Amino acid sequence: MSNGHTATQRLDPSGWSVRWEDARAHALVESGDWRNLTMADLARQRVRDDPDRILIVEGEGKLRASEIWQRAQRLASSLLARGLRPGDRISYQLPNWSEAVVIDLAATLAGLVSNPLVPIYRQAELGFMLDDCGSRLIFIPAQFRGFDYRAMMRGLLPKLAAKIDVIVLRGDPEEFEGYEDLLESACEFSPMPTVDPNAVKLVLYTSGTTGRPKGVLHTHNTVDVQGRQFGRIGTFTAADRVLVASPVSHITGAILAFH
Repeated sequence: MSNGHTATQRLDPSGWSVRWEDARAHALVESGDWRNLTMADLARQRVRDDPDRILIVEGEGKLRASEIWQRAQRLASSLLARGLRPGDRISYQLPNWSEAVVIDLAATLAGLVSNPLVPIYRQAELGFMLDDCGSRLIFIPAQFRGFDYRAMMRGLLPKLAAKIDVIVLRGDPEEFEGYEDLLESACEFSPMPTVDPNAVKLVLYTSGTTGRPKGVLHTHNTVDVQGRQFGRIGTFTAADRVLVASPVSHITGAILAFH
């Protein structure tokens, strides 16, 4: 390698073998680029420092930091209670709805890997990505822009390599499970696992222009540094509001909305 660093492979909690360079990781920590904090650690700090701060505005609805944290804790507890474990993948094919932030934070708390999927994907793209990443559960809208995602999943499930649970938001779940029911299924908050900041946090697929889409892996450290780079480039301050026009299932929207 031209940088003189020696790359090795390390086994991630997800079961994936990921490229790793000890010297580069050490240098990034020493420089302060990697803070060795998970997204849950950073969210916990925000809630502690300013629990009443409004973090999400969607239409007429607003969510404060403490509300997002409580919902994410409840959802994480529900996901762990149904047998998901750190390193398992969960997918969500959602528009820019406030629930996406709660789902992403819940996954972070539980040590799960988030797999955002853009809402324009249909059976062919969705089936490949769900099988490729080994997703255990997917969150979908009941309908969005006139398209019925429940019907799509109904036709896709028999074609998938493994069983996947389907959670439906903002509408009749029909034979699937409703998002609010899943939230309410947590009788109490479960203890959250210890999560390594260098564990894979996000798998985001490329568009597949020249072949099959490829799952790009990000750790807590790598998405954290990207979020702070966005802030520096945009010269954002704590007083600013940011319109997230990019889909949260795209890297730009995901960084702006979640990180």
